[in-house]
Amino acid sequence: AMLSPLSGLAIGGFFALQISVLGMPNVVSHWSGVPYAGVVPLIIAATVLPLIPGVRVFGSEVLEVFDDRLRGWVWLFAILLMIVIGNRFVGLAALLALLIAQFMTIMLLWWIPTPLHEEVSEPVGPSVSIGLVALFTLVYLYSFAIATTTPLFSLLQGQALTVLLIGGGILGLSRLVWHEEDPWREEDQVHPALPAIFAAPVAVLALVISGLVQPIPPPSLGDGLRVATYNINRGYDEAGEFSLEAAARTIEASLADVVILQEVDAGSPLSYGIDEAEYLARRMGMYYAYMPTQEFVEGIAILSRWPIADQKSLLYPTDPPLGTLRIRIFDPNSGRSLDAVGSQMQAGSDELRLQQTALLFSIVDQNIPTVLAADLGAGPLDPAYQQLTSTSFVDPDVVLGVERGFTTPASEPTVRYDYVLLRGLIPEESRQVRSDREASDHRLVVVSVRWP
Repeated sequence: AMLSPLSGLAIGGFFALQISVLGMPNVVSHWSGVPYAGVVPLIIAATVLPLIPGVRVFGSEVLEVFDDRLRGWVWLFAILLMIVIGNRFVGLAALLALLIAQFMTIMLLWWIPTPLHEEVSEPVGPSVSIGLVALFTLVYLYSFAIATTTPLFSLLQGQALTVLLIGGGILGLSRLVWHEEDPWREEDQVHPALPAIFAAPVAVLALVISGLVQPIPPPSLGDGLRVATYNINRGYDEAGEFSLEAAARTIEASLADVVILQEVDAGSPLSYGIDEAEYLARRMGMYYAYMPTQEFVEGIAILSRWPIADQKSLLYPTDPPLGTLRIRIFDPNSGRSLDAVGSQMQAGSDELRLQQTALLFSIVDQNIPTVLAADLGAGPLDPAYQQLTSTSFVDPDVVLGVERGFTTPASEPTVRYDYVLLRGLIPEESRQVRSDREASDHRLVVVSVRWP
């Protein structure tokens, strides 16, 4: 076979979709709201089904109801429609749409190469190079659309879906190229049952591995607990190197029972597709809750040694969007309940700060002891901090006489952005945890508390 420049573009679009959404079970899970362990085997199945010759023949037969000139356009439109549905809806409908989109993109692999004729010889190198350029361009545009921090790329803010649709459109162009014979009907050189024999145990193994979580038996809430807040900077250390394991070791050293995390990626290309909340929860043997704030792949997470009985979240009216997440943990041994609230606020005018604070208060249950761990993005003189501490929350640093308590930048902090505030609990100790290398541009703050 040979690759034309258009085929090269299709390859770039294919891999961009795979490493951004369709081939990433963690991203599909967050888009659809379906648990990760249930998504993994279904993604595997949608990926390997096209290996079965009968499935490809069935796909060809389905398109025969359309005019030959329209079949490629129908396939292209269907892929884009499934991506949009998966992005805009939640639940099983979104999951089914994304599974169909994955299946349809894999089916297009048979249409990307062009049959080689003996009298024609075309080098594939330039076409592959075109595909790589398309891949990196799409991935970088998608990444900037998720988390742009410079005015140069401000137009991309919130346009992640548009970038994905462009990638799907580029891939779908391969189905528009004329082929003398339908690639889906070509005879295979392997036994038809072999792909199915391969696919079944792979899907089962994926189901088993995705569900392997063994939380450590929790301590009793009656003995008090440690609560930490940590902005992990998407897994990047202070020097700009990806070091999620260093952040994990810092959390481990804190001995915290509840950890509130900000700037947590969940499948973004910026963090190499890692679902950081899932990884850290498994690494620590803890339960977790996650709230996406930007394009489903960046947000706030809470790790807990106790099972999570309930959770609630809301977004602030900021650009880029930020928000707050509340979970409730219950200890059946002591009968105690505790709310843990995580938040990240955007700096801005006093009006914006007070608006975010009001929304934060709306998610707090006044009848339950509460720990609020937040990156407020401002120091103690800020209206948000003043409003929080003048009503129902106390600052452990003030109660314990801890001066300054600066948290960022991590190596030589000059400002305090990270807080653990308490309501209905008594602070016993407040400290910061550092690692050998600064695993984030913020320091981890951990507070030991006890019941009144």
